Amino acid sequence: LSGAEHWYAQRQKDSGSFLNEREVDPKARREILKIIATEKNIKVVILETRPEFITQEAVSEIERILSDKVVEIGVGLETKNDDIKEYCLNKGFDTEQYLKKTKLIVDSKLHLLSYVLIKPPFLTEREAIQEAIETAKFAFQHGADVVSFEPVSIQDFTLVHYLYQGKVFRPPWLWSTIEAAKATVSFGFVRIGGFEFMPIPKIFTHNCANCNAEVISAIDRFNSTS
Repeated sequence: LSGAEHWYAQRQKDSGSFLNEREVDPKARREILKIIATEKNIKVVILETRPEFITQEAVSEIERILSDKVVEIGVGLETKNDDIKEYCLNKGFDTEQYLKKTKLIVDSKLHLLSYVLIKPPFLTEREAIQEAIETAKFAFQHGADVVSFEPVSIQDFTLVHYLYQGKVFRPPWLWSTIEAAKATVSFGFVRIGGFEFMPIPKIFTHNCANCNAEVISAIDRFNSTS
């Protein structure tokens, strides 16, 4: 529209943890934040980290430097079930640690974005849908401002790739993610991810060829309103 103000969401994604000082030097992190702070058209900033790297110092620093931005800190809860976390995903942290660390975000002016996995390996489609729904509700009950459903994709030389080759795993149907979103959207802001991984996955979540493009387009429209 002529004369309309354009604004952007900045997603600082490093395929790791932005708050891990071994991955991103604290001085470099501060400079990145300061550069983002000077960009007036950036209104929303999304940062990602594992929970163990969340500290009061880091949260306060982000609050201070990006005081005029909406800042979301994305953390991979994945599932509230610690057995699935450990034996299916090998996440390296439990739900108690997630809650302890994300409380620093919940108690701040920052926003907590919780990632919830759709169909960890070894779960059936129905089990995966139910687990995602329960996990999303759990995330909202414990302070998440946004939940993003992340359907599992397949990368080369991974466990799910091996299971897929053995015909014992299929990436989730797009319908499964939509069902989880429909069941939880009344609890808070819900998004659907799973299409922005780097490196690019070998196989993404999908339906059949007849409706795949149409459903992905509908997901894009849904995300644009959430």
